[in-house]
Amino acid sequence: MSYDFTMVTDTCPMCGHSTQKDYYLNYTYNVSPMFREAMGERGIDKLHGQLGEECNPILTMAINDMMSNPEKYKAMNPSNDWG
Repeated sequence: MSYDFTMVTDTCPMCGHSTQKDYYLNYTYNVSPMFREAMGERGIDKLHGQLGEECNPILTMAINDMMSNPEKYKAMNPSNDWG
């Protein structure tokens, strides 16, 4: 099982025409404990339906915590080493 993460732009800011640019990532489900630790109880689901500007502080905080506490997150790495 895994998470699909997609960011979509629906409107061209220059001309107003409808466009779609996808940013797609797939994360294995067994990193869920890492997402919950870094982003709170809802983990990556906290980003669902949010605008990029709303996600930015959440992701910045999560990345900063992961970088400041690498041993905490390494300890959560699943046995298959896919974390």
